[in-house]
Amino acid sequence: MRAKSLASCYNRDHRFMVHARGPGTENKKINSVEKKLLQSEQENFRLKALLKEKEEMLVASLCKGEQLHESEEKFRKLFEKHSAVMLVIDPDTANIVDANRAASSFYGWSMLCLSSSPLGWFCT
Repeated sequence: MRAKSLASCYNRDHRFMVHARGPGTENKKINSVEKKLLQSEQENFRLKALLKEKEEMLVASLCKGEQLHESEEKFRKLFEKHSAVMLVIDPDTANIVDANRAASSFYGWSMLCLSSSPLGWFCT
């Protein structure tokens, strides 16, 4: 029977049927499926771990961003409300970048005018 050696034959109703090609073929198929399932589960576990790591990094980054923002706010309030004259000067151009209220009061200029002036105007 040559048809069985080709792993196929017709049943009585003339429907095509495929037969196993030898003992253990089903076990090989099951092992192959189990192997693929295991690989898939391992990949899924790896991706979940990577996602969790990225999530933790994002949360840490957001926390650092919030801390930086809070620190900048605190410094800004300290700078603006302090009674000492404070000027922020660009070292490359020697222009005043920012000034606080005390500087505005001391020099008699608005903070806007101070912030756009060269430092040389005030140093004689």
